[in-house]
Amino acid sequence: MPVATGIVDAPIEDVWAMVSNFGGLMRWHPHLTKVECDGSAVGAIRTATFADGRTASESLEKLDNENHLLLYKVTNTSSGAMIGMTGEIKLTKLGDRQTKVDWTSSGAPPEAPNADKINATLLATYTTRINNHLKTALGLTPTA
Repeated sequence: MPVATGIVDAPIEDVWAMVSNFGGLMRWHPHLTKVECDGSAVGAIRTATFADGRTASESLEKLDNENHLLLYKVTNTSSGAMIGMTGEIKLTKLGDRQTKVDWTSSGAPPEAPNADKINATLLATYTTRINNHLKTALGLTPTA
């Protein structure tokens, strides 16, 4: 189960405003060319198109504003390998201007072909999204 963690030097409210906007993924995902979202609450479906032409659809399974938790599930992809995987983004306030971001994926099951490679890629991708893309979108300096 891949888990990426990062510290963002911004108030939890600012980070949550970015992360919880399920249809606003393009604001902090630079490899997307289009995001379409049907709905904005639990049950919403977003379909993202990547620069290389791949697509992925995800359903919003949980949006907990009080506990700063978002859970989504991959419902369709052009590659098929990720269908059924879940992702959870949890924010924790560390101070007035510091937020911990934990991004957990259910990952590929051990018996899946290339499961180790898929899970390593997810971990690297989520780490980059937190430490580079999210920070940049919030106007902060990315982590090297």
